[in-house]
Amino acid sequence: MVKLLHFADLHLGVENYGRIDPATGLSTRLMDFLRAHDQVVDYALENDISLVVFAGDAYRTRDPNPTYQREFAKRIHRLSTAPTGSPPKGSPLGASGARGREIMEAQP
Repeated sequence: MVKLLHFADLHLGVENYGRIDPATGLSTRLMDFLRAHDQVVDYALENDISLVVFAGDAYRTRDPNPTYQREFAKRIHRLSTAPTGSPPKGSPLGASGARGREIMEAQP
């Protein structure tokens, strides 16, 4: 059975009502959003999710600062490097999932 997890609208960079955390130097609101993203990633990894779909709006603006980009990328990287099980029977990815790796590696 294929298990799908869909999420969207992280809006990293919305920092209303936050303050700077002296330990990290980051906004407490940013840390709130990152913890929520961590929960999504953890859930996907702990529950053998077959496919994670992120539908957009990672950032508040179209030109996010490097900190937001780095923190988002760290979490997506955790998902992309997680071990995966076998694709479902009849999947176009084949028994090894090799076609999916080829597609991902071909991306710029």
